[in-house]
Amino acid sequence: MLLDARNVVRDSVIPCDLCIVGAGAAGITLAREFASTGASVLVLEAGGTERRSEDQTLYSGTQTGTLFDERIPYLSQSRLRYLGGTTNHWAGWCRPLDALDFERRAWIPNSGWPFSRSALEPYYHRACSSVQIRPFDYRSDDAVPPARRLLPDSDDVVTKLYHISPPTRFGEVYGPELVRSPNLTLMLHANAMGLGVDRDASRVEAVRVASLEGNRFEVLPRLVVLATGGIENARILLLSNDVVPRGLGNRHDRVGRYFADHPHLDAGVAILTSGERRLAIYAQVLVERIGQQVTAMLSTAPDTQRREQLRNFNLHLRHTQADRAGELAHAVEGHLAQLSALRHRSVPSEPVRDVGRAEPRYFTLDVSCEPTPNPESRVTLSDERDPLGQRRVHLDWKVEEADARSLRRSLELVAREFGHWTAGRARLFPTEQDPWPHAYGGSHHMGTTRMHEDPRQGVVDVNARVHGIENLYVAGSSVFPAFGVANPTLTLLALAIRLSDHLKTQLEGTTISAR
Repeated sequence: MLLDARNVVRDSVIPCDLCIVGAGAAGITLAREFASTGASVLVLEAGGTERRSEDQTLYSGTQTGTLFDERIPYLSQSRLRYLGGTTNHWAGWCRPLDALDFERRAWIPNSGWPFSRSALEPYYHRACSSVQIRPFDYRSDDAVPPARRLLPDSDDVVTKLYHISPPTRFGEVYGPELVRSPNLTLMLHANAMGLGVDRDASRVEAVRVASLEGNRFEVLPRLVVLATGGIENARILLLSNDVVPRGLGNRHDRVGRYFADHPHLDAGVAILTSGERRLAIYAQVLVERIGQQVTAMLSTAPDTQRREQLRNFNLHLRHTQADRAGELAHAVEGHLAQLSALRHRSVPSEPVRDVGRAEPRYFTLDVSCEPTPNPESRVTLSDERDPLGQRRVHLDWKVEEADARSLRRSLELVAREFGHWTAGRARLFPTEQDPWPHAYGGSHHMGTTRMHEDPRQGVVDVNARVHGIENLYVAGSSVFPAFGVANPTLTLLALAIRLSDHLKTQLEGTTISAR
């Protein structure tokens, strides 16, 4: 069923078994898991089916931090407030987090998940169909034809494969399915204003909803899931402060903390002359033997991360335009170190040749890196109000010095490895004086309602339930306690499917059938 909050009778009350606040990747995936079950599910979407400026302005706020360009309104440009959410501008890159990303790493403060990568494996497998890709082993080169061999892993540097979704626009692809399902109701233009709770804030009793046109009403759910993204999930909890002045789930001042995004930057330039065929998959998205689009990244090996106390890291090559070749050549001249194969190692590849004896290929080094979970990087509420009368967000995104050191060292290791694989030169841009040249965020909002078994250190428990509130859950990358470097979409989908299995066990007395 499809409803419009603008047409709901003012001050009415709508009961349901499960209220999902937000119809982006996590919310839609969660709702689909309940299709054709006995549970009545209401999905609240703040926007419509297309982008409107009046909806988008509700995301505006103030921002400070390490990597922000003051000219770019990150809060309103990095997310979209209409059906499908930010999948409407998602590029489609898919990969699970690495096993090491889930571990408690002594050299990374506040790292570690309450379960291992293996616990998510079956949910990763199920999540692939949601983004219209086939499951495959991300740890092997089975997806790549023998004629296009990957670069050999070394002690320090390894290849990681990424699967590329079409990309799936969740609103367009799955919106009709939600409307057709007899037990699902999708309500558009329904802005969640906050959550009403009982006297001791142990149970959500109502979701307060409003449209921009002035309608206000309440949803009375048995269970509630916030699935509005890494910034808005925290904002709704902080706004829900009728009983707990600090906001729901925030007795220990954890809501909004540990905000993170993946820093991205053009970290250098390279001139490479041999191994061009094998480098292709590191510089392009290619349709491989599995019939799907695949690309490859270079990263530091897990043992190297442990030994050198590094954060996770990805490097992708990008071919430069022909008219930039001279510019790049001038930029690197006199500044580059010749990279040559180490004599004591045997590398099964083309012979290394001097860079001047072959036609060079020019690349920029596209890099993304893992941020440290930092409690001082956070979402708070400002005193400014939006058109609904709600306090706007202030975001202070802090990136730590240790992250910059890790980036520089990781770049050095990969650049050195070029000498094993191919003749070439590279110039790396980050320095101690300028650690983040031209860096920007990947619009991956993570960490503000982090998962931790201890309520003094996190907002939700291992089942994504808000500590101390029996029927309130959170979906999406805001629950990530540590971040890895892979794009978060596939992991947040796996978590949403895992959460759906748990919620089905909680809806006692409701006929639930498995999908």
